[in-house]
Amino acid sequence: MEETFSFDHLNPTEFENFCYELLSEIGFINLNWRKGTGYETSPSDDGRDIECEYERNDIDGTKYLEKWFVDAKHYKKGIPVSAIRNTLDWAEAERPDFVLIIGSNFLSNSTKRFLEKYKSNNNPSFKIKHWENPDIEKLTLNKRSLLKKYKIPDLNFTFLNLMHPAHLWYINEPPLNNFNYFFNLIENLEEEKRDKIFFETYHTIVYPRFRKPTNRKEKLKDLMLDDVNYDTFKEKVLSLEDLIVEPFLIECIVNFTLRRLFNFGDMTTMQETIQKNEGFLEYLVKIRSGELTPTHNLKRTDDELNEAIKHHQQYIQDIPKRTEEYYKLYTFFCEEIVSELFKQKALEVIGTLPDIENL
Repeated sequence: MEETFSFDHLNPTEFENFCYELLSEIGFINLNWRKGTGYETSPSDDGRDIECEYERNDIDGTKYLEKWFVDAKHYKKGIPVSAIRNTLDWAEAERPDFVLIIGSNFLSNSTKRFLEKYKSNNNPSFKIKHWENPDIEKLTLNKRSLLKKYKIPDLNFTFLNLMHPAHLWYINEPPLNNFNYFFNLIENLEEEKRDKIFFETYHTIVYPRFRKPTNRKEKLKDLMLDDVNYDTFKEKVLSLEDLIVEPFLIECIVNFTLRRLFNFGDMTTMQETIQKNEGFLEYLVKIRSGELTPTHNLKRTDDELNEAIKHHQQYIQDIPKRTEEYYKLYTFFCEEIVSELFKQKALEVIGTLPDIENL
């Protein structure tokens, strides 16, 4: 059975101790673990498990200390709203700079919505942050001794099994390509497929301007002042050739495109994506029923809410199919473009590079 990054084998006190040591290792100072002893029967922590400080440096070199209240919550399911209320009450009374909630797994959707509403309605003097299991996983990438001490498996890169060999080779040792060769390859692609592959890349390179909306029915594409397509993308890239060396710019474009395609086609994160969208759908449904009050940017008429709910339901239903389609696009891009980029040097040696015109 494949091990996953989990704290389920720890008890609440052990998880608090882990958080204490993690905070120390990533730079927090003056830590005070408010649990009186190492036993689960220790007295109440008065709303926070750990008090600590973090040193900041201003641009003029001035140093100052931020006061943090940290609440470690060890739940095998989503952390409920009731579990964090005491922490917020104490923060209101003692006014730290930050409140940090560290969850061994994740915050429930209702808790996340509660925090957003709390910040909007109360405008607290302190900032609120939360770390969930994936956040802790990233923070401990170079903390192998800490993970070993608490018998936590190292990060399992399950997505590596889905990555194409050409992608891995490109990350490890990208070839030195020029614009002529690069554009010749992608112009040989079928136009519709090429545009779908590079859609995000087009927008990032062209960086279009937008006008302000005149009504709420206008979509983002209606507000765009600049054309975003292959021609404008190519024109923008070529305009940079005197500012950025060609191989570096091509490497940036290819790596960005690979990352976006793989992210959209990564089947190992598909269920997480579905769950997040289901949480937002649940939020919309509760707004429609009157159970929740919407934030300012989510105020909608009943018709608009019904349309948004219907759209989101369809979006969730389409996630598996869309993920599969993007993985196929990712594989196609790796085989038809990325693999071919490695051949430029060999083709130069034997003198069979294609002639490119009108670049």
